Amino acid sequence: MVDHVGTDFWEDAYSSLSIGGRYGVCGVTTGYQAQLHLGMLFSKQLTVFGVFRASKQDLREIIGSLQRGQITGTVSITFSLQEASEAHKAMEDRNFFGKLVLSIPD
Repeated sequence: MVDHVGTDFWEDAYSSLSIGGRYGVCGVTTGYQAQLHLGMLFSKQLTVFGVFRASKQDLREIIGSLQRGQITGTVSITFSLQEASEAHKAMEDRNFFGKLVLSIPD
């Protein structure tokens, strides 16, 4: 798992890891501090690590995996451009999983 959100995402994401799970943190847009459950860390043999940035080769591999369909994004809701205010409300409510997409007509 890679987390670019931080505090708001930490507890649910960390507790969802299975045995041997890995948790990479690369952003802290919602806060810098979180509670670490040490018992879960060693009993589930988890790895927590910080990720500063990827190399160009890493980015090429990620793009290749996307193109091959090995990695897919999760779209929760797609809004039309006219529904932009509803999209903002949904984002502020934080009651979704995945991405919110604003569709712009051709």
